[in-house]
Amino acid sequence: MMTRVPGLCSSPQNATAGLGNRSQTWWMDLPGFAACFQNTVAVWIPCIYLWISFPFYYLYLQKNRRGYIRMSAVFKAKMILGFALFVLCFSTISYLLWKANQGVLPAPELIISPTIQLVTM
Repeated sequence: MMTRVPGLCSSPQNATAGLGNRSQTWWMDLPGFAACFQNTVAVWIPCIYLWISFPFYYLYLQKNRRGYIRMSAVFKAKMILGFALFVLCFSTISYLLWKANQGVLPAPELIISPTIQLVTM
C-alpha cells in the first residue's frame, strides 16, 4: 500500500485509501490505478513537466526571433482543442464550487487538480 497524502484522498467518496493499492493495480484481471492516483499524480505530473520546460522553451523562442506563427490546420486544431480543455476545466471547477455551496463538499483533490490544469493552460 502506498502512503497517504495528508488532507488528500481521505474523503469517503474514494473507494481506496491512499494513492494506490497494489492488489488493484497488478493482481487483477483488469488492472487499474486507484481513483486518488488518477485524480492527483496522473494530472499533476504533466503540469509539472510543462512548468519545468517553459523557461527553456521561452529562451529558445527569444533566441530564434522568427516573430510569426503559421496559421496551419494543425495550429487551428490545437487552438480549438486547447480552448475546449480550458472550458472543461473551468466548468468542472464551477460545478464543484456550486456543489460545495449547496452543502455537498467534494474531495479536495477534485477541486485542486482542475485548478492546477487551468493555471497550467
